[in-house]
Amino acid sequence: MITIVAGLGRCGSSLVMSMLKAGGIPLFANRQGSHEHTLTKLLPSTHEWMHQSEDCAVKILDIQIHTPPPTHEYKMIWCVRDPKQQALSMLKHKPDQLARRTSLRKKERWIIEETPKCMKIIQRLGRYLVIPFEITLKHPDTIAASLAAHLGVALDEAAMAAVVKKRSPEVYTGFLEEEL
Repeated sequence: MITIVAGLGRCGSSLVMSMLKAGGIPLFANRQGSHEHTLTKLLPSTHEWMHQSEDCAVKILDIQIHTPPPTHEYKMIWCVRDPKQQALSMLKHKPDQLARRTSLRKKERWIIEETPKCMKIIQRLGRYLVIPFEITLKHPDTIAASLAAHLGVALDEAAMAAVVKKRSPEVYTGFLEEEL
C-alpha cells in the first residue's frame, strides 16, 4: 500500500508529511523540507518507479495533473486550506503579483476550480481522508489520531502532534517548513 498526501500548493501537505514521518511512516522523498520527490512530477507518463514507494508516504501536488496509475493500492490524504489564505501563501514571495489584487483573486479562483477535479481523482484511487490545515494547527492530536486510524497502523501520535507549531492559520511571513 502507498500513502499519498495530496493537495494544491501551500495547503499543509508538508506539515502532514512531517507528522507522518514523526509517527513512523517512511517518506518517499528526495527534497528535504518539502518532502517531495522529483519523480512525482513525471506522473502520469512515467510511473514505473511507484513500486519503490510501497509502504511509504508520497507527496503529490496537483494530482489532477500528476495522477498516479490505478495499478497500486493507495490510501489517500487530501490536504485543504482556506482558499484565500492558500492563495496568499502561494503569492507571498512574489510581491509584484501580491500587490495586484487580480493575481490573488485569480489564484483563489484556480484553487476553488481545481479542487473538485482533484477530489474526483482521489475518490477513484482509494479510501481518503480530508485534512484541513486550520484544524491541524488547532487540534494536532485529533489530526494525528485521525491519520493513524485512516492508515490502520500504530503510529506515535504524540510525536506527530508535537511536530505542529501552534500558530494562527493566517499566512506566515516565511516558509515555516524550512525552519523545522
